[in-house]
Amino acid sequence: MTAKTAAGQMLSWPFSGGGLDGVGVNGQPLTETIPTPAPHEVLVRVDAVTLCASDGKMLRLGAEYPLLRGRDLAARPTRLGHEVALTVVAVGQQRQGIYRARQRLGLQPDVFVGGERRCFGVTLPGGLTEYLLLGQDVLAGDDGPYVFSVDELDERQRLSLADVAVSEPWACVEMAYQPKRRLEPLAGGRAWIHGEESGFILPELPSAGVILTGAAQEYAAMLRDQGHAVSTADLADVLYGSQRFDDILLLDPPESLPQRALTLLSRCGLLNLSVSAGNTRRYQTGVDVGRLHYEPVSLVGQVGPQVGAAYGEHRSELRPGGALLIHGAGGAMGRMHLERALSLPAPPRIIVATNRGAARLEELRASFASRAARRGIDLQLISPAQQPGHLEREAERLGGFDDVVVNIPSLSEMQLAADLLRPDGLLALFAGIPEGQLIRLPLGNVARHRAEFTGTSGSTLADQRRVLQKTLRGELEASSVIAAVCGMRSAREGLAAVQDGRYTGKIIVYPPLTDLPLLGLDELGSVAPDVHAHLRAGRWTKAAEDALFEHFAAAERVAQP
Repeated sequence: MTAKTAAGQMLSWPFSGGGLDGVGVNGQPLTETIPTPAPHEVLVRVDAVTLCASDGKMLRLGAEYPLLRGRDLAARPTRLGHEVALTVVAVGQQRQGIYRARQRLGLQPDVFVGGERRCFGVTLPGGLTEYLLLGQDVLAGDDGPYVFSVDELDERQRLSLADVAVSEPWACVEMAYQPKRRLEPLAGGRAWIHGEESGFILPELPSAGVILTGAAQEYAAMLRDQGHAVSTADLADVLYGSQRFDDILLLDPPESLPQRALTLLSRCGLLNLSVSAGNTRRYQTGVDVGRLHYEPVSLVGQVGPQVGAAYGEHRSELRPGGALLIHGAGGAMGRMHLERALSLPAPPRIIVATNRGAARLEELRASFASRAARRGIDLQLISPAQQPGHLEREAERLGGFDDVVVNIPSLSEMQLAADLLRPDGLLALFAGIPEGQLIRLPLGNVARHRAEFTGTSGSTLADQRRVLQKTLRGELEASSVIAAVCGMRSAREGLAAVQDGRYTGKIIVYPPLTDLPLLGLDELGSVAPDVHAHLRAGRWTKAAEDALFEHFAAAERVAQP
C-alpha cells in the first residue's frame, strides 16, 4: 500500500497540457493543503468522479481543445473531471443556511458567468482531487447555483455515488431527445427574408429589423406597418456583406442558396425553408456539423403559402415502433443511448447498433440481447468494418431508419449514417467535431417531410434531476454504465484507459479510496469476491459500491479534514 497523505493534506491531479504526461507531476498526484473556504465559498469532498471521452479529448488536444484554446496550460494548469458526486465539508459564512456539512450535492459543469461559459473540469479545475472549493461562479452564476441537493431528491439515500456522478452524462443523453434549439423567430432579433416567388404569407414576426431581398421586397410596406425597421437590398449585397441574422426565411430559393445563407446565421440562429407545392428541388446542403452540435443552429421548413407553419413543436423523441440506428454503440455513451431506447415506455421496434470491432458487439449482445427480446425488440448488431455493405443493405430493406443517433466524432461516419435516414427521419448528432466541417443534408426533406436534423452538447440541472428521479422510480439503471473502478492514485491510469478505449463503459474514480487499483468489474471476482457478489447480472449497483468501500477503506469514506 502507498503511504497515506498527512492530516490536512490532499491529493490532486492537475493538467498542464501535453497529453498524459501533463497529468500530475512526474506521473504522480500533487500533494496539497486542504483549503479553508472563504466567506463566499463551500468546501466539498469529492466522493466520485466518472471519466468521460471528452477528458480523453482534452488530453489529446490540450490548449487546442475548443474551451481551452489560447490558454497557456503550463502557466495556468486546470484539472479534469466534470462528472462528480460531492459532499459538503465546511461552509463559508455567507453560504450558511443554504448549504450544510454532510449534504450530498450533484453538479452541472456548464457554468455561465456574465454570459461567459466557464466549464467545471475544463476552464474551472474539476473533480480529480480529494477536496475542492466551490466559489461564486458555481454557487451564484447566471442561472443561480450550478449545484443541487441530492438529499432533497433522495431522503432515503437509495442513490449510489455512481448514480449521482453519471447523472451528468445521462442528462446529456436525455438532452439529445430534448434539444434546446430555438423553434420560433427571435423577439427583437434581426431577420433576412429572401423570395424567388410571390404568394407566400408571412407570420407576425417579433424581429426588430428585417432585410428583404428578391421577391420578398413586396412585404416591405406590410412589415413597416407592423412596426418593423425594414430595408431592401440586392441579394449579392447580403451574401457578400458583413451582417449576420438571427432568423433567415427562404421562400422557394435557388438550390444553392440555403448553404450560402447558413453562413450568415448568428449563433443559435434559425433557418426557415418554405417551398411551394410544385417545388421539386432537394436542397442538398452542406451544414456545419460543429454549429449544429455545439450552438445549435436550427433548421425548419414547410410546404405551402403559410410560412409560419414551419415554427412550433417538432419531434425530438424516438419514434415508437420505429427503426433506430445507433451508430457507434460500443462505447460508454453509445451504450447509454441503447439502454435508454430499451427502457422507453414505447420503444422502437427495431434497433441496429454498430461498432467497428466485433468484440464490443459481443459485449453488447451479452448486456442487452435478452432485455431486447423480452420487450419484443429486434436488436441487430453490425460491424460496418467487418461486414461491409451489411448496414446499407439493412437500411434499404427497412426503407431507411426513422431515427439515427451518431456517437462517432467523424464526418465520414456522420455522413454515412445520415444517408440512411428516411425522408421524415430524425438525425441526432451526439458526437461533436470542430466547426467548419460540412455534412450534406437534404433540407428539402425538412420542408416536405418534417425531417429533423439536430445536435446537442451539454445538459442542465433540470435534466440531471430528471435522470435521478427516473433512477429512483426504477425507470433507468443509471450506474449500469460503470465498467471499472479505481481510487485516487490510479486516476491517471484510468485516464490512460479512456484514451486506449480499454473498457466499454465508464471508469469511476472514488477519491476516498486512495489506493484502490484500476479494476474492471469482471476482475472483482478474484480481487474482491465480496464486492463482485453484489453485482446484478454483471452491472454495478449501490450494494456493490457500499461493499467496495467496506472492503478497501471504510474509514476513508467518512474522513474529514
